[in-house]
Amino acid sequence: MSDTIELERLMYIEDEPDIRLVAEIALAQVAGFNVKICKDGNEGLAFINDFKPQLVLLDVMMPGMARKYLIRLRRWTNLNKSLSFLLQPKRKRKK
Repeated sequence: MSDTIELERLMYIEDEPDIRLVAEIALAQVAGFNVKICKDGNEGLAFINDFKPQLVLLDVMMPGMARKYLIRLRRWTNLNKSLSFLLQPKRKRKK
């Protein structure tokens, strides 16, 4: 008997439309995950309880995204014990 949980539902929060599209293709169409794509933290907060993701991928450097959203996601959801976060900071390209 294994203690591992199969990852099925992901929420991806990203403000850049091109990155959202690539992520949706990679995560949903290629990898086969059930993915909820959100354009900002407010949209993520609006959908998280109904969608019940097992993992939230988010860009912490997007405008309006701050530590307060992570705190709210944890506090406002019924998923505290099973929800994981992966934070993806963007890096500025050198010209």
